[in-house]
Amino acid sequence: MALHHASNLLHVAKLLAEDAAMTKETDRYAWASHYLQEMVKAVVDDVVKVLDSPVNTQ
Repeated sequence: MALHHASNLLHVAKLLAEDAAMTKETDRYAWASHYLQEMVKAVVDDVVKVLDSPVNTQ
């Protein structure tokens, strides 16, 4: 479920980055995309941490 949410966040970040690239007045979209990407990284890092935990490697 966490990876599903991460995928959705990445999709929105991609759309915001596309909008920011196409229009000069959309700096706020670039920053929103940046923050969403940071959130996605945190979610994926947590998923990896759980999957790599000793409980799951046995």
